[in-house]
Amino acid sequence: MLLLDLTAFSAAFPEPITALDRLGVGLHQRVSAAETVMGLRTIDEVCGVPITRLKPHVLARHQVRLKRMMDLALVIVTAPIWVPVVAVIAFYVRVVAGAPVLYHQTRVGLDGVPFELHKFRTMVRDAEVDSGPRLSEAGDVRVLRGAHWLRRSRLDELPQLWNVITGDMSLVGPRPERPEFVAKISQQVQGYSRRHSVRPGITGLAQVKGRYETDAAHKLGYDLQYLVNWSVMLDLQLIPRAIFAGI
Repeated sequence: MLLLDLTAFSAAFPEPITALDRLGVGLHQRVSAAETVMGLRTIDEVCGVPITRLKPHVLARHQVRLKRMMDLALVIVTAPIWVPVVAVIAFYVRVVAGAPVLYHQTRVGLDGVPFELHKFRTMVRDAEVDSGPRLSEAGDVRVLRGAHWLRRSRLDELPQLWNVITGDMSLVGPRPERPEFVAKISQQVQGYSRRHSVRPGITGLAQVKGRYETDAAHKLGYDLQYLVNWSVMLDLQLIPRAIFAGI
């Protein structure tokens, strides 16, 4: 068993904690009195010191498999609904924005591995040539006329269903960020990389509960709350809430 002090956790996560866990080494962290009072699920004791078990991966393997199976089942079952919608929106974007209809962007996914995210193009071509990577903002002049409603309704995210099929994303999970922003936020928000322990989602608890401009630290709180409390029922509750929130 390996016992970590509070100050050692950030320096040891995710490595070598993940490697040690795979070797069967039990990992525990000493917790303070304040954290004990706040309410942790399980508190053990070693020589009078309160400790809690660390889990490098929040979801167990069988939960990961179950979540993946549910994603594929929902995408396949609802295909008669979303396939025609995708086709109609693709035609609309072609008329309003011209080619290309789709926009591809590198995002950070499971275990910090980058992947190509797909969405309908709603901005002018080469929108970041002069400015470099930057977040969208209210009244963004780069958004094409006639495309604002696609962004408000989040229908521009529908092509990410293909990312779900290929296994890069899940229907529900922490929203994937761009590598440039991840590097910056990780320096400001401790534990931010923890959200990469599951596949990113088309929507998530932070999107349902928070807003686009919600602080990154608060969004991380929602993401970690989702990871700790994940269940099939939670996903089934969040998916319709995300859909109706965009209508």
